[in-house]
Amino acid sequence: MAYMLYDYLPNGNLAEKVRIPRDWSTKCRIIIGIAKGLCFLHHDCNPAISHGDLKSSNIVFDDNFEPRLADFGFKHLMELIKGQCNEAIKDELYMDTYKFGEKILEILTNGRLINGGENIQSKPKDVVVREMCNENEATDSNNSLQDEVKQIVDVALLCTRSRPADRPSMEHALKLLSG
Repeated sequence: MAYMLYDYLPNGNLAEKVRIPRDWSTKCRIIIGIAKGLCFLHHDCNPAISHGDLKSSNIVFDDNFEPRLADFGFKHLMELIKGQCNEAIKDELYMDTYKFGEKILEILTNGRLINGGENIQSKPKDVVVREMCNENEATDSNNSLQDEVKQIVDVALLCTRSRPADRPSMEHALKLLSG
């Protein structure tokens, strides 16, 4: 029998909190925090670990409302225990990136756009940016906020590309978000 221990995280998870309107800086902090967690799993662990089940209920919040990833890597752990090498790790990393792009959209729309990767890929980029600016009250008078929204939407569009090999690594996505 195996046990998993977690720190006590009193502020619930993203699935419970996503519909609560948040200010722009809080949304950015949550998105970047998720990106940092995935970047750690993908690039700082050796071998790389895919989350494998990135969904809103697996993004939990600590005392300071910082996001933490939960329930990750179980498939990878089981394969290591069985002595199997995971040949599909690259595909799983790409899927994590896709799911991350969808989490961006979910956060930007306060939960209105869930599993929206295909939805935004089917629209012209300027339409998507305009919708997200409206959703986040980035008015014409606030060009810097519009630029920030555009930058994050660009990352979501890259992460949700249909061809996995066209998606950025989480390290590259984090750099784009931090730039």
